[in-house]
Amino acid sequence: MVCEQAPQAGTKEKTLCCWFCASGPISLSAKIERKGYTPGESIQIFAEVENCSSRVVVPKAALYQTQTFFAKGKGRQIQQLVSNLRGEPLQQGKSQSWEGKMLKIPPVSPSILDCPIIRVEYALMVYVDIPGGLNLSLSLPLVIGTIPLHACATRTSSISSNCSSVSWMGLSERPEGTYKETQCGHVFCPEALVGQSDILQLLVFFSSAKLQRSGNIRGSQAELSAGL
Repeated sequence: MVCEQAPQAGTKEKTLCCWFCASGPISLSAKIERKGYTPGESIQIFAEVENCSSRVVVPKAALYQTQTFFAKGKGRQIQQLVSNLRGEPLQQGKSQSWEGKMLKIPPVSPSILDCPIIRVEYALMVYVDIPGGLNLSLSLPLVIGTIPLHACATRTSSISSNCSSVSWMGLSERPEGTYKETQCGHVFCPEALVGQSDILQLLVFFSSAKLQRSGNIRGSQAELSAGL
């Protein structure tokens, strides 16, 4: 849990060139107070942008979700924008500071980091939009959980996840949710996954397979006991 409370920060600089003519550099530094968040919380962004180039640039920030699916030794990755914000246009020779600019996290599924068939990762991208050139960007990795860090003193929480249907939510108490009908019975689906149909289907499939496997083991044990 300590790593989720650690600040994330970075600094970059870029010089724009046009053939043999180079303009002044554009510099970017950004920092957030911690790595772990939950849906509904806001990320407080501290940033400093200095524009010594001849172009008008715009500082921006965006939260991205990356889903990676693994099957038969292959992987498929899907990235989507979750939330974003923008600052004011920055003229030549000017600078801009963000003293805790807020980016709210909408309802999203939690990070899944310890599962062999699927990973769900998040990153905050703080960047400078440069017209006619490649953006100057900083990527700050995040972990999205289900329990705010300030609640950890009274409840056991886990930001990173595993593949079990309930324990990968990291809850010490029973979470809210619904039950899905499967061929192996009802499987509990946490409320945090409502609207996340692709991840929810994998959860139901994995839980069903786990229940089926458990039933086969019990059946074999019963047959062995009867034979004895």
